[in-house]
Order: sequence, then structure tokens, then C-alpha cells
Amino acid sequence: MAYDSSTSQLYTGSKDETVRLWDCKNRGNCLSVVEVGGQVDSLLLEGGYLFVGIRVQGMQPVPGLIKVYNLTTGAQHDLAGHHEEVFALAAANGLLLSAGKDMSIRVWQHDTASGTFQPSVVITAAQGGHQAPVQALLPFGSCLVSADWAGVIKIWDMASGQCIQTIQQAHKEPIMRLLPWENVVISCSLDSSVKVWQPVDPPTPGAVMDISPLYVHPPEEPGRPAENWGGVLAISGAIDAAQKPLLLASYNDDGCVRLYDLPTFAERGQLPAMRDARALATAPGDILAAGDSHGVVKLWRWKAAPMPLS
Repeated sequence: MAYDSSTSQLYTGSKDETVRLWDCKNRGNCLSVVEVGGQVDSLLLEGGYLFVGIRVQGMQPVPGLIKVYNLTTGAQHDLAGHHEEVFALAAANGLLLSAGKDMSIRVWQHDTASGTFQPSVVITAAQGGHQAPVQALLPFGSCLVSADWAGVIKIWDMASGQCIQTIQQAHKEPIMRLLPWENVVISCSLDSSVKVWQPVDPPTPGAVMDISPLYVHPPEEPGRPAENWGGVLAISGAIDAAQKPLLLASYNDDGCVRLYDLPTFAERGQLPAMRDARALATAPGDILAAGDSHGVVKLWRWKAAPMPLS
């Protein structure tokens, strides 16, 4: 899902092969439904474009396709190239970045004359890329951070396209999301952990990020019992009504979305009755949105704190 704060509208994509547009100002009314022709695996709203990564049914192996919708003109075109599902979409410096089950990272250049995106660069396993499906992409400063099902994080120089650092076993199981917060990167994984990574200062050749996480949640402490919430499916940053930063985290089989204060990771509360929420979206001081594996989309709004009794 993706929230457009300029219009208070929410885009959601689903296994039901549709993208839906919701009016968050008017009790979440559905404004439109678009049949996209395949299960939606990723969705990105950026620069007046909506990008939708789908898997095309009826063909083996399942080819991945990116549908591009120009929200200003209504024009639409398709980007073909991925051999399997497209799990991750990101944008930086006028480029569209995509990655997925075929282990490749693809770069698409925007052509201003036609308003379309054209293939530019492809990075495969044979070219020093990932050796497992790529689940997450994150532009971070002048770099691109990518993460895969083997728990590996790679950092790429955006200018040259070269891999400048690989963090092996960053997580023990598939990494599901990457999130920027201030000057750090936050990752989450099916190994039930959320980790915070800080840049090396100053950076050195082959070392942009410290290979030891700054913080792990739950903390890895001797004798501390392991939390039993399941793997982390998704994370998202949020700003509450008092302009304080939060982290939203959804765990497998946990039945809710958990809220944590940043940077302390102190528990703030829960968004209840969500079953395996894989999609999260937020707007600073405005809404929190979550979509779960049962097709349920819920919206929450921040309320002003009650005035203290005198």
C-alpha cells in the first residue's frame, strides 16, 4: 500500500489482482478498482507515478511485470524484464529500481520526452549480485541498500552501479523490509528480529555500514527469553500527533501491529485485530494504515491527548 498525503488517498494492491484507491477523508470509501491482470507483489507511489509489480498468471516460470500509471495524464505502460515475481520497488535520482525472485536488480531510466521508463542496467547473480531472491530495496544517501532471502545485505554505489559492501548473515532468515531513519538503516526479518545499522564514519573502501548492528530488538542478551511473536513481516516509520518518531512492526501469527518509540524501542501500544499484516503505510501526524493476509484494510487516526484535569 501507499498513502498520498497530498490527496489523503490510499492505494492498495492485493492477491485478488486489483489495485484499489480509497478516500481516507470520507470514512475510507473506495473510489476506484483497477484490474491489473496479476497478483500484486509490490507497489510504489513516487513523482506522480504509481508503479505496480505483478506476477502474470498462467505461465511458467511466472514472469514479473511492472505496470506504470501516470497519475497526471492517465497514460499506462508495462515494463517487462524480470523472469519471476517483482518483490521490491524503489525510486532515486529519477530512476526506478526493481528487484525480485529472479535475484536480479534492475534499473529503469525515465525518458522525459515520452514520459515512459526504459531499461538501463541489470545486475544478476553472475555479475556479483544476490544469490537469493531480493525482497527489499532502499536508496540511502548516495547508495542503494538491498536485502535478500538468505539474510544478506548488499550496498551499491548509485553512481557506478558497483557493489561496495556485502554483509553476510545480517539476519538468519529472509529479510523482509529495509527502512531509513535519520542516519541509520533498520531491517526486519523472519528470524523475529529488527536490527539497526549505522554507517561507518568515515567510510572506508569496502565498508560503508558497520557489520555489527547498533541495536537488535528484542535485545540479544544472555539469559533473556526469546520473544515468541513469529517472524517480522513488515515495518514502517511513523510520526505521531506530537511529532515523536515511532516504528510500526507486524509479526507473523501475532494478531496485531506493534508500535515502538524511537530510538528507545519502548513499547507504545498495539493496533489490534490484524492477521499477518504485510502492508503498512503512514502519514506524519495523520493516519496509520495496515492491510493483512485476509484482505482487511484498517485505518487509524491520531487523537489529541486529553487535557489534564486542573
